Amino acid sequence: AFLTVIARLLSVIASEARQSLTKKTLNPKSETLNNIK
Repeated sequence: AFLTVIARLLSVIASEARQSLTKKTLNPKSETLNNIK
């Protein structure tokens, strides 16, 4: 159970990091990326 909690935390941190990076580097392209997703 402890390992699953760590895996969940890492996944959440990774997703937040991806969102922050995309917002910082791809501000003008964020709308197109959201549409593709």
